Amino acid sequence: MTVHLSRRLEHLENEHAAINKKIEEKNKAIKLRKQGKTYVDILRAVPVAKSTLALWLKEAKLSQAQNQKF
Repeated sequence: MTVHLSRRLEHLENEHAAINKKIEEKNKAIKLRKQGKTYVDILRAVPVAKSTLALWLKEAKLSQAQNQKF
């Protein structure tokens, strides 16, 4: 039973780390976009699918000046 719980805990810790990594990647992508970076620039820095990036950046609130750049 203890081995099972230990493995389950390890699995949950790995899942938590993966989720944190995705959150960090999303925040980095949004930050880069607000700095005026293009999708291509961001995809070089953040290794995700273009569709994922589009969903993340759809949520990002850009100023009117930032939006006009794109």
